[in-house]
Amino acid sequence: MKYIKAMKSIVNSISDEQLSQYFKNYVESTQCKERHTDIACDEVEVYDSMLSSIFPNDINVQSKLYDKMMDVSVEYEESGFMAGYRMCLEHLKQAIA
Repeated sequence: MKYIKAMKSIVNSISDEQLSQYFKNYVESTQCKERHTDIACDEVEVYDSMLSSIFPNDINVQSKLYDKMMDVSVEYEESGFMAGYRMCLEHLKQAIA
């Protein structure tokens, strides 16, 4: 019973900041390893090719747009990670209820 109360307390007290740090730790742990699907990697190549064809003589514009796309992608990845984690915690709460 003590274990279940402790688990419920942990599950209920995890903040978005903690989940964000978990995500950062996850990203750090995957250095030098692919953490994206083949489809995602293919899409990056398509995007890069598109930028090269639309702005063939302006590497600055290509780089800025590529960087912006990557920043947005990381934000989506982090929010997806947090949503999945929260869903897992809800399943855990239901399992120990």
